[in-house]
Amino acid sequence: MDYWSDLDLELHDSWVPSQRFFLFTKKAKNSVFDLDFQPGDNLVFGPESRGLPEEWLEAHPEQCYALPQVGPVRSQNLSNAVSAVVYLGLRHLEKSQKNP
Repeated sequence: MDYWSDLDLELHDSWVPSQRFFLFTKKAKNSVFDLDFQPGDNLVFGPESRGLPEEWLEAHPEQCYALPQVGPVRSQNLSNAVSAVVYLGLRHLEKSQKNP
């Protein structure tokens, strides 16, 4: 990848949220369209094969969000879901900076 030099990568043995965080899962009742993004938010996605740990989802149901899907077939893979959420968040943040 040609952007490694611009990446601020942090590795942690475990994760304890200290700021606002949102868990993205197909099991969520909340829609990402209702999320009020703020600078510094942590967006958490699980592995494509199994998603986030069930105990995280059960412990933080109010923090769980999903991308709305039309029809019975889910066709979003992980990279597409991350892209959609990140760009939706960037759009939201840009609009809120222009209209404080």
